Amino acid sequence: MPSPPPALPSERAVILREAFDYECSQVSPTGPHIDPCHIAIYELLVVRGRGHRALPGLAERWDVSADGLEWRFHLRPGARFHTGAPLTAEAVLAPLATLRDSFNSGPLWYWDPVESMWAEGERTVAFRTRYPYVRLPSLLWGTHSTIYNEATRAADPDGFGFSTADGTGPFRFVSWSPELVVAERFAGYDGPAPHLDRIEWHAILDPHERLAA
Repeated sequence: MPSPPPALPSERAVILREAFDYECSQVSPTGPHIDPCHIAIYELLVVRGRGHRALPGLAERWDVSADGLEWRFHLRPGARFHTGAPLTAEAVLAPLATLRDSFNSGPLWYWDPVESMWAEGERTVAFRTRYPYVRLPSLLWGTHSTIYNEATRAADPDGFGFSTADGTGPFRFVSWSPELVVAERFAGYDGPAPHLDRIEWHAILDPHERLAA
């Protein structure tokens, strides 16, 4: 018996469709290119606000030692990956270590000021820098520091970003192809509920077709 077709969004669903002039990239922070869909599916410890000011992301607050060498980021309670796994300090450190050491097949120089990082309990991620480094938040709000579930990626490294993805963002991964990436609202998101039910990122290479769409 053939499998049923995938469910179509209801007529009342609120859908955003966005078109680009290049093919869709792997939906993984470990991939060579970061597309806009990443910010819907994955989150960062902090986000960049006006005036390059750090605002809460997965970290609800943070503090810095008196000598400016140690930073502690305290995770917001209740955050979970789309597979249901809880977001813990260790779960944050795992992808950061992978991205630091092997992003695009080599160590990432952005991390040079960081001497070490470690977990303090379940909800605190600590960093020690080699010298007082006020720009640490700018390292953590970059796409090279996006938090994903490293356990999910390690279980299927070749499929991660193509057939699976696992973040904590307001939208969960549905499907990928070079022409189309689809994400749907994640019912278990612990933050404000998004106003969209679904997002579709379309690759329309021809400028006339893109304008018509």
